[in-house]
Amino acid sequence: MSKMPGLVLLLALLAQLLFISVVAQTVDAMGSASVRIDGQSFTYRLLTGFDVDTDFNNPGRSVVVFAISDWTGSTNPRRVRLIIDATRTGTFSTQDDGVYFKFIEDGGQHFNPRDKCEVEITSAYSGTAQSLYSGRISDCLVNSLASERNVSLEFTMKGVPKRF
Repeated sequence: MSKMPGLVLLLALLAQLLFISVVAQTVDAMGSASVRIDGQSFTYRLLTGFDVDTDFNNPGRSVVVFAISDWTGSTNPRRVRLIIDATRTGTFSTQDDGVYFKFIEDGGQHFNPRDKCEVEITSAYSGTAQSLYSGRISDCLVNSLASERNVSLEFTMKGVPKRF
C-alpha cells in the first residue's frame, strides 16, 4: 500500500510531461516578409497550419508561403511561394539550382520568373524552436500572359512551422 502514492505521483508527472510535450509541438512558427512590387511596399505574413502550402517536413525541399497581411475576406489573397533547400545558406538561382519562386496576385493570377532570379538565403533553417530562417530576392521580373511585375522581398521565419 505504501507504494501506491509514489506510483500515483509518478503517473501524474508522466501525464504532465506528456501534456507539455503535446503543447510544445503545437507552437507554430512566426514570420513576415517585406515585399516590394513595382516599387510599392507591402508587409506579408507567414502562412502556416491546416490547408496551407508552407511545409518544412523535408527541409531540403521546403515550401514557404507569405500572404499580404491586410487581406480581408479573400479566399485567394496576394502571396509569394518559394520552394528551396532551407538547410543551406548562399545564393541560388531559379534557373539552375532547383529553386521555385512564384508571385500570385489577388484572385489567383500566377506570375513566374521571366528569366533567372537569384534567391539569397542568409540564415539556414535548423528545425528547432529557436531556428531563424531568412533570405531575400532582389528585382525578380515575373510575368503572366501580358503582365509583368518586378518583385523584391526580404523574409524571416522563427521556429518550426506546423501542419495541422
